Amino acid sequence: MASTAATTEPMRCNVEFKTLDGTTLSGWFYPAGENAPAVVISHGFACLKSWSLPAISTALQSSGIASLIYDHRCFGASSGTPRHDIDPDLQCSDVHDAVSHLLSLPNVNPDKIGIIGYSYSAAHAVKAASLDRRIKSVISINSLISGSWLLGLMLPDRISTDALIWEDRERRRTGDGEVGYLPVCRTPETQGDMVFLPTKGASEFYLRMQKVEAANGREWRNEATIQSLLKLRKYNIMEDMRVLAPTSLLMIVDESVLESGEHRKAFDAAGEGGEIVREFVTVEGEHFDAMTEGKGLEKVIEHSVSFLKRVF
Repeated sequence: MASTAATTEPMRCNVEFKTLDGTTLSGWFYPAGENAPAVVISHGFACLKSWSLPAISTALQSSGIASLIYDHRCFGASSGTPRHDIDPDLQCSDVHDAVSHLLSLPNVNPDKIGIIGYSYSAAHAVKAASLDRRIKSVISINSLISGSWLLGLMLPDRISTDALIWEDRERRRTGDGEVGYLPVCRTPETQGDMVFLPTKGASEFYLRMQKVEAANGREWRNEATIQSLLKLRKYNIMEDMRVLAPTSLLMIVDESVLESGEHRKAFDAAGEGGEIVREFVTVEGEHFDAMTEGKGLEKVIEHSVSFLKRVF
């Protein structure tokens, strides 16, 4: 297995690229020699490119696979307003532009392009690849399958959630336009408040990453726009799975969600559209352990490198 910790600094360069609507996305490119296979790697809900993705890129680089990681629009060093707005349709559209930029970089093999997505971005990866045949392989890590299912689990009080969404929308439409926000995770200051991800694991992950950002002179705010709730509710990848073939697929799923059966149903759907190389693997732990060193990240990297070397 490729190590997640290099003895020397990995070689990477800063990149910026435009999306179709003119938003500027900021990222890092990790080259891997001449005519190398290459992947776009996208982070999860309200995350940043610096959170665990460099460990994946470094391991891929040492295995001869180049990668491009970037901050989603409205986050980190990328442009876009309102800040911390999470629009899955726009994020998914941006994946196509990330692929285009990746293909414009030197020493990238245009016939060996893949996408690795974590959580929300795993869903974007499937949707983008089902439309974009430049993408030959998808690695899905703890993917969102259905936004309505997830919201029912995380925020089961539909009446209160809907009231918040429509009050915010009407105030922005008819009032001063001020953007309303919800905390991403619970903190001691938000106990009892509505938050996007109310689990203990979410709080541990996001607040740990927030401290890392602060230690490096950067900022991550524990908030996302209220309208991100509405955009999440309508997102679903089951139909996209059915037309993914012939793009190869590795689904990495944490053990905590296996009982729901949602990920297995999605994986099975990927076999309905034609011949496809696909693999379903599980990792120990919960959702955020897959992006946490010393828990699940090393296994995620091992499975990802092995799969990409097999299909490329």
